[in-house]
Amino acid sequence: MSAYKIYISSTYRDLIEDRARLRQKLDQAQYITVCMEKYPPALSQHIKTKCEDDVKCCDIYVAIIGDNYGSLAKDEAGNELEHSYTEYEYDSAVLNKKKRLIFFKQLDKEPSDPRLAKFIAKIRSSPIFTGTFKEINELAGEVLASLVAQTGDNQKKHFSPDLKYLCNRSEQTTVFDNIFFKDKASSKIHFFLLPGHEFNGHWAFIERCKCRFKAINNDEEPVDISFNVKVDLATNEVKIKETIKELIANALKGRFNEQLPVVTANQLFELLQKVRKKILFVIMNIQSSYIKDNFAETYKASIQKFYDEFSMGDDPAYQDKKIIFFLNLKYLDNTKNHETLDKTFINNEFFNDKKLPKLDNINEDDITEWLEFNNIEKKTLQAKKLLQKLITKIDDADYNELTNEGIYMDEAEQLMESIIEEYNQKKE
Repeated sequence: MSAYKIYISSTYRDLIEDRARLRQKLDQAQYITVCMEKYPPALSQHIKTKCEDDVKCCDIYVAIIGDNYGSLAKDEAGNELEHSYTEYEYDSAVLNKKKRLIFFKQLDKEPSDPRLAKFIAKIRSSPIFTGTFKEINELAGEVLASLVAQTGDNQKKHFSPDLKYLCNRSEQTTVFDNIFFKDKASSKIHFFLLPGHEFNGHWAFIERCKCRFKAINNDEEPVDISFNVKVDLATNEVKIKETIKELIANALKGRFNEQLPVVTANQLFELLQKVRKKILFVIMNIQSSYIKDNFAETYKASIQKFYDEFSMGDDPAYQDKKIIFFLNLKYLDNTKNHETLDKTFINNEFFNDKKLPKLDNINEDDITEWLEFNNIEKKTLQAKKLLQKLITKIDDADYNELTNEGIYMDEAEQLMESIIEEYNQKKE
């Protein structure tokens, strides 16, 4: 049987994050999602008609209702019609007798727009399943669970390997989201400090972010480059800053065979424009062994100079582009300069609005919650037995360690890959 086709309907601007997370979740669960943001830039077909036809062709209609009524649909002459696109999509689902799953966002007060109140009353008068959600991270799981209950097809689904990036890390994700989507939403250049043990999944967290942006940007893969910032101890802060720029230039040349004349923010935006990408991740890795006590301040000052220079880029021609710098501060097992690193980087005022919580170990509860949330294994006893069996395949990790202090994210990734592989084999 082919995958179910799911139409996602809602107002767009106020629910953009909710829609993106939902799309990512359903795509990873091997559903085919259909929604307006997947439409090409140019359409020969009238938008309202296209939406109604897509609803007619879908298997299940999913609507997310927030506190906005949405944009009024237009006819082929460009005149506004009586109802919003969302309401016309809903009417098409009713007319074509589609299975309908409706989720209302919990609001602090009743909607002030009478059109929205009337639309909600219309939905509630129908004998269909409706649900509610309060936080963004609740919605995707609620919808997926409802789809599985409606279709009963969880036995046939294959789980995406990308699911392994979605275990734990909610603390880091919340801080990232607050900075990127709220506090500094208008900024085109973002800088994040990500500290943690070298084996605790710096790259996994960045992959998690990339999955999010891929869902938001119609499955467009972000560009990423990564390099180690290791320099001679005699080097000054200006030289370190210039070295970082050289490393960026070399990485991009290797990636696109494109030599930048100079490395500036606007040159990076211009490159994104040329390769038709919206987001560039620049990942700078600094291991604790690179930084001696008397050299930490020089390192920090060079990073600050680099940030100050790049944060000035603000060409209005590139309003849809974003550059995200990650400074991965990696602690080694034998790190003796924790106090210096914490003082210079983590507890430094410059990084206060840029730092993410330190990456920690992954324990048994994290993985069992991950199994349940992603509808892989909801029975706790079965999940524990599975972990006991599969962890024996992971070098330098054991079940007692998992249940106590936890294991490194790099080890947990291998464990989750084994789980996904085992469950997918059962479905073949």
